[in-house]
Amino acid sequence: MTTTHLGRRVSAALLILGSLGISACGSSGSAPTTDATVETVVVVGFDNDQSRVLTEVYAQALEKAGIRVGRKDPVAGLAEGYAAVNSGQADILITYTGDLLAQVIAAEPDAAAATTTAAPASSVTTIASTSTVAAATTTAPPQPAAPVVTIDGETTTTVGPPVSSGQSTADRVTAQINAIGEILPSTMLFGAPALAQDKPSIVCSNSVATANSLATMSDLAAAANLVTLGSTADFAASTSFGLTGFTKLYGSTFSKVVELDEAKMADAITQGDVGCGVMRSADHNITSDMSQLEDNLGLATDQAVLPLISSAASTPGITQRLDAISRALGTADIRVMMNAIIVSKGAPNIVAGNWLRSVGVSTP
Repeated sequence: MTTTHLGRRVSAALLILGSLGISACGSSGSAPTTDATVETVVVVGFDNDQSRVLTEVYAQALEKAGIRVGRKDPVAGLAEGYAAVNSGQADILITYTGDLLAQVIAAEPDAAAATTTAAPASSVTTIASTSTVAAATTTAPPQPAAPVVTIDGETTTTVGPPVSSGQSTADRVTAQINAIGEILPSTMLFGAPALAQDKPSIVCSNSVATANSLATMSDLAAAANLVTLGSTADFAASTSFGLTGFTKLYGSTFSKVVELDEAKMADAITQGDVGCGVMRSADHNITSDMSQLEDNLGLATDQAVLPLISSAASTPGITQRLDAISRALGTADIRVMMNAIIVSKGAPNIVAGNWLRSVGVSTP
């Protein structure tokens, strides 16, 4: 069943479901809710631009609400960031659902062993697959034990044969956060997961997607003999999120595969050298002329952006603002911000502030 950790977080999130999340950040003119017992909230992130800009997005939203925010030097990886929040050295770490689930399983083996599966599916509270959040509670179908994941701060590798959970992306993310809630120690909680994800994906040119009616990876499997796939070396070799895993889970084999460096994938798609290619979902090179296919059977581990919060900092005034930002943040938003950093050489803090203003949150 869902633990009190998750129950408190879902309850806090439901307070703001009736309106656009940004209104909960105080932009509507109502007085913000703060907690005087929390003098300074300390945020920490990883040593890469994506983490820097996402950390700044959440930090500046809190600052706009009148909450004092301190910034800790970046950590080397998730294990170090998890330990910092667990020990009280930091209050907020912006991470990803799949990575965090793997981390809590590794860090809390006794609690993980006490669960029926690594991703329990009973009494699952659904989250949004669009900007409208479902408040209903439902019981999801049984799903297999969660895959083992190696953590290096940014990427994940699923070990073992892929097995479909029979769930939508939103249901799979919900199962992840319910599993995290069962295992996470009482020193930590988590905010609402964002719709934004950064995970391995398959992206197609709009022209190829339209010509072959491609919206999901199942659609791609049906047209695998008609579409040239751009594959990275990792995708070609992997038995999980790779050619072997795709064939096992989706039941189809591509007739033509071209191996490319990931950095050249977007150009190859744009120029028509390949119809579809393997890219991370938040890659800034994905343009409006491309379509990311829905991984409807769950070949890749879902990686929704998720704030990890110390219990001491988990007050209504803080959690509601974190949740509001999560509800507004989409994968395309990360792409835009990363493009501003990588291509336009923008500073992460400036780029974060610009994005917040674009969605109605003015920063100090």
